[in-house]
Amino acid sequence: MAVTLNRCLEMLGRATGLFVSDSSSGGGSTTTLVDTSIYRYDVNTLTNKWLYMVSATNTTINGSSRRISGIHVSNGTITVIGAMAAATSSGDTYYIFNFDPQIMTDAIQQATRTLYPHLYLPTRDETIVVDNLLANWDFENWDSVGSNSAVATSWASITGSPNTNDESSRIAHGSYSMSFAATGAGQGIQQNIFTSVNINEVASKTLHARAWVWASVADAARIRVTYDGSTYDSSNYHTGDSEWEGPSLIYVDSAVDADMTEFTVSCEVTSGNTAYFDGVVAWIDNVSEYDLGSTVIRGPHKIYMQDQVQEPNGHYTPLGVPTSGRILRIEHMGRLTAPTASASVELDESRTELLIAQAAGHMFQTLSNTDSAHKSDHLANAGIWQVQSANLLNKPGVRMVAMSAHERKGWNIDESGETRKLRIGSNNGRW
Repeated sequence: MAVTLNRCLEMLGRATGLFVSDSSSGGGSTTTLVDTSIYRYDVNTLTNKWLYMVSATNTTINGSSRRISGIHVSNGTITVIGAMAAATSSGDTYYIFNFDPQIMTDAIQQATRTLYPHLYLPTRDETIVVDNLLANWDFENWDSVGSNSAVATSWASITGSPNTNDESSRIAHGSYSMSFAATGAGQGIQQNIFTSVNINEVASKTLHARAWVWASVADAARIRVTYDGSTYDSSNYHTGDSEWEGPSLIYVDSAVDADMTEFTVSCEVTSGNTAYFDGVVAWIDNVSEYDLGSTVIRGPHKIYMQDQVQEPNGHYTPLGVPTSGRILRIEHMGRLTAPTASASVELDESRTELLIAQAAGHMFQTLSNTDSAHKSDHLANAGIWQVQSANLLNKPGVRMVAMSAHERKGWNIDESGETRKLRIGSNNGRW
């Protein structure tokens, strides 16, 4: 289950003394909201409180908050201090809270961090390929997105401006592939790995490049390795059977030239055709050290390796002898998503109650530093909610059981420095 930010705010508002939810009955302005049914509430208790917009239709002001300066029951007009980005309109949903919604939001997001690892997100990472030299090999990361204008991180265009886009409906692995529509001859995208290797060490060795490609036209798409801008080795073209073809068909095995001045792996499509690329990898020597993603803050607890290179979504077994070109599956205890307007926190309602208690403690602690006139009251409330949070955490079934872990055979974690590193191989080396 997942709980939205607005639901968390609602629960925190109710828990800490005031929550009103209603909708406007007519058009207002940038500083007013009209609700002719506001008379149902004790408006004297609502003045100087906080108005928070949660409109699904008026997206310009969705998430805006302003302090209420006055309420006129006769015409149902709520007036706020400071103009919002747009005028309110009929049917806009709004909340009223005791406290600044931004402070409440910050407290909720902080609670997702401070409750870790008592509450966590079981997370699977499949971004590392054994010995791979290419960044963003699976096209999961994009510098920009949009129809025919997306730019894949770490990849650069070859010849003109091919129409590339992040594709989520046709994938070989992960959440995205790259769609590529060539508008001219010689178009492609490439990644230079020249600086990733020591040429003196890899000269005369073999570069292995592999990819997954989808095409509906024969002889339209392939991968290529280029050494100096004009010397290159190419894979077979895709057969055009409207299916994904993988490493057994789309590959390059090429001797590394000691005199090369450029070292690129590219994806190419012939003019006027469209193809899809995913899982583009390349390796030469064994790599024993990998940067773990910033989300892997504890563990990892288990590491598996892809069984069959032709089945990226198939069976994985506990990591033993590392095999070049195989995907690693890293399982760990990740932090919960800090809820935002566009992202929910991965909790059920019972554990959300704990999150709200923790957030209330954080909120009153913050208020004690910003509202000196009521500092002692805020500190007392912070203490009450901290006790409540501790009590909820000790209730059966609330605290999450830590993930079990494999014995670290052939791999360990280097905790030195700011970046945590995964080392694979026997005694930090390779078999």
